[in-house]
Amino acid sequence: MKRIVLVVVLLTSMLTVKAQTVSSAEVKKTVAHITLVCGLSPSQAEDVKPVVEQYLKARKENKQRCGSDTKELNRLNKEAHENYLIYLGQILNTSQLDKIKPKRSYHKTTRTNTTHHVIHNGQLTHKSLSEESKKHKKENEDNKLRKKKKE
Repeated sequence: MKRIVLVVVLLTSMLTVKAQTVSSAEVKKTVAHITLVCGLSPSQAEDVKPVVEQYLKARKENKQRCGSDTKELNRLNKEAHENYLIYLGQILNTSQLDKIKPKRSYHKTTRTNTTHHVIHNGQLTHKSLSEESKKHKKENEDNKLRKKKKE
């Protein structure tokens, strides 16, 4: 009986630890992205690695802790992101850090002013979603008119 209890306790603790750890693939992917975007030196990439791991772990813990409470999750994730930027600021220079920060302010715009990235003829362009919405709405209306004419 004692062995069964011991095995159950060990399995439960192992599963809990596994759920809270961040996969090395996630960390490598994030560090590779930051290295690409910011042009990090190899020593900076090594210094950034534990910061990224801590940030991803905090987000995972926040998700487990909050469950379906999205407001609390968003608040905790925002706090974790602010701490993440502070720690990154100690490693990166200002020009490198500025390449990361605009991505957050990009998502804070309103729906009518939001833009998305479009690659057209090998060039990255920004298009307003309101322009895209108007374009799709007009195309839908044109298609409806064509269908009516065919009938």
